[in-house]
Amino acid sequence: DQLTLNALNLLTDEDLEDLRFEIKQHLRERLLSGQDGELGGLDALIAEHAQKSRRG
Repeated sequence: DQLTLNALNLLTDEDLEDLRFEIKQHLRERLLSGQDGELGGLDALIAEHAQKSRRG
């Protein structure tokens, strides 16, 4: 459906770069800490980022 809005189209290049940086940092922290024994999916990381953005 052409009327469906793709959320990524709303982000600027700077927003995308910030998001990439935060995801990489989060992945590094989880890898170094061995949290949960495995990594969650990218969708979960993006959802977590969105929740943090709404709160702060």
